[in-house]
Amino acid sequence: MKKIIWIIFSIILVLIITGCGNKSGENLTLLRHYGQEKYNEMKVECKDERQIAVANELIKKAKEIMQFVGKPDDAESSNSIGALSKYYYFNNQVSKADVDVVLITTKQLNTEGYIWVKYSAKYYDHNNKMISGSDKIVSRWEIKNENGAWKVTDIDEIP
Repeated sequence: MKKIIWIIFSIILVLIITGCGNKSGENLTLLRHYGQEKYNEMKVECKDERQIAVANELIKKAKEIMQFVGKPDDAESSNSIGALSKYYYFNNQVSKADVDVVLITTKQLNTEGYIWVKYSAKYYDHNNKMISGSDKIVSRWEIKNENGAWKVTDIDEIP
């Protein structure tokens, strides 16, 4: 009888430990991937309207790219959009895309900086059936001001 009670207690304890802390599990994954210094960047709220405007313009461009439905020949070249070209999804079955990109924070100093975003993208065929998608992807974009225009130069996110 004591053995059965001990087994039940152990199972309940394991369920409690694994069931709690999904959020901290996500945070731990981000911490492991990005490292403490970059992970801490996400916690700093940007209140500078100019920097937020820069970030929002790049987010707007990223959304346009993620929502693009067409052929590679009709897309902007990576020379003009930088690393955001990674977000093109070329699939001739896609008829529409539902994309959400949320600014977490940003920081720009002189001609360099970064933007943290969380995005979701869902791609649908002509029958409105989802054929591909990603949800709540945390991404860090390195940005640089080149000739007066801000451009995403590198994207780091958990594969």
